[in-house]
Amino acid sequence: WELKKMDMDQIISHSVFFDGKIGIMGNMTELYVTFDGTESFEEITPEFSNIGGNWFFENLFWASAKTFYITGYDLESDSLFFFRSQDSGRTFERMAYLEHRIRDMYFLDEDLGFAVGGNQYAHGSSWYFKAIYKTTNGGKDWELKLRNGDLPRERLKKVQFIDEQNGIAYGDRWGNLWETSDGGETWVSDSSYNADVVTTVSLIEFVMFSPGEILATAWRGGKIRFQFPSTSVARKEILGEVTISPNPVPRGGSAVISVDIDNPGVYTFSVYSLSGELLESYSEYLHIADNLIEYSPEIPAAGIYYLLIEGMGGKAMIKIGVE
Repeated sequence: WELKKMDMDQIISHSVFFDGKIGIMGNMTELYVTFDGTESFEEITPEFSNIGGNWFFENLFWASAKTFYITGYDLESDSLFFFRSQDSGRTFERMAYLEHRIRDMYFLDEDLGFAVGGNQYAHGSSWYFKAIYKTTNGGKDWELKLRNGDLPRERLKKVQFIDEQNGIAYGDRWGNLWETSDGGETWVSDSSYNADVVTTVSLIEFVMFSPGEILATAWRGGKIRFQFPSTSVARKEILGEVTISPNPVPRGGSAVISVDIDNPGVYTFSVYSLSGELLESYSEYLHIADNLIEYSPEIPAAGIYYLLIEGMGGKAMIKIGVE
């Protein structure tokens, strides 16, 4: 890490970068933009003359190298304010009013985006609405697609899309995962992963790899729990289809891992337990197209594990059984 000095005394609580050069950082009342990878900073000053005197920034979001969003909250009017910049934070325009406070945004391009969050039923209450918005014109107009007050009563905190049709939104607790397969027009609550997990688990994170393939991590009692779908494969374009046969793999026997890649090079194969412990790891040089690798597990106990393959900027994961 290299220490970067700024001519300011304020605490930095927000830091969001679009790439290695362009980023915005600051705190609840001051924001600074860099265009040279933190070598220098410029203070950015949205026009807040029509906002009350007791306001603060809440979230910062990039939609492209030039398009940037700020959401904040005015305590006096109990309302959200929302700004967009189309010149990398140099100037801002006030956007449409939204009823619900926004905790996260996700843009597929400069026009198509989603925002999630929610409001309390009443001040001081722990009951919350869940809210999901969609925009098709770069944030000029937002359509409310979900407003739900069912258990668990908390706001949504994250939204992610893997393409224009498939995405997820979720909160901090089990039971607050929502999925869409029609471009965010409708959202369905998914509690299928709750089968063997108590509902008091918190600090949840989800990642969608493909439709129906979702990785979940959770904090409960000092352990990280991994919940996998029945055919869990995560991959970037660098890594194509990954299969293992037979699966489960017999102890003392072997299986064949088939990996389709676009970039030849050295790839690492690592086997983890469901608690995240690394059990074994080795490397192989893979060629373009299909590669067949013989795998003989050295895992001492039968059970469910996952195999992580990564290299040349790509990553893939598949659940394996040993019996």
